[in-house]
Amino acid sequence: SVKKYNKEVLKSTMRSLWRTIFGFKIREVGSNLFLFMFNNNDDREKVLKLGPWWFDKQILLLEKLEEETHPSNISLYKSSIWIRVFGVPFLCLSEKVGRVIGNSIGKIEETGVVAGRRDNNQYLRLRVGIDVQEPLRRRIKFMIGSQEKIWLSFKYEKLPNFCHFCGKLRHTVKKRVDGGCHARGSDDEDMQYGPWLTVEFYRMGSYSPRRGDKDGLDMPWSHDNNKDNPLMKNDMVERSNRVKPIDKVSQEPLEVDKVGKRKIFEENSGEVKRALTLS
Repeated sequence: SVKKYNKEVLKSTMRSLWRTIFGFKIREVGSNLFLFMFNNNDDREKVLKLGPWWFDKQILLLEKLEEETHPSNISLYKSSIWIRVFGVPFLCLSEKVGRVIGNSIGKIEETGVVAGRRDNNQYLRLRVGIDVQEPLRRRIKFMIGSQEKIWLSFKYEKLPNFCHFCGKLRHTVKKRVDGGCHARGSDDEDMQYGPWLTVEFYRMGSYSPRRGDKDGLDMPWSHDNNKDNPLMKNDMVERSNRVKPIDKVSQEPLEVDKVGKRKIFEENSGEVKRALTLS
């Protein structure tokens, strides 16, 4: 961010959020570049694991510092973030599939299968290290066998401010004026992204769905696979039909080996642990 942040305000805010046992110190080492010095490794690991964190509605990029590395030599452009993947076929809901999908987005760190509020709406939950300089991925094409192709939709947990035009985290559409998003306007019909891409959280990890949120079924891209679903007839989806359908980032398909669904189910108890390859 180009905004100058106060070290003491930052320290006070993060102390209340991190709640470390042994405390930490903070030192300003550059323009909006701060060094957090923890008195205990467990506190440091907890902070890294429970991220992403944000300050003043902007993402806080954290990186471990090796003893021989000067803080000014570190390039801060990556963040670990939790992503929910909706639309995965039931027989493909596995950690193996999650790892392949996660590695297509960034660097996969953790995977899991979560039961939604309805029995037929399970989803994959992935912790992925992403490059915050790149646009957020809204969806990805998933291939089963040689012909069947579907779109998988994403929602992001604890997502800070981001641009609803280009999908980047480092600015908002109202603030960027370098010939980019602001120059293109901010009309809703031009937006490829929106609040539907996020999941809000309360403390202790529980989340509060936004109005109209149906565990990902109201994602603007979900109508590709749920044309007849009555839950899709809300205003947000109707507006999303006007959104330009092509991402500015490549969306290469992931391919599952040509193994029949019945065979996968019988051999792997509903998982595809040995049936995945990248195209």
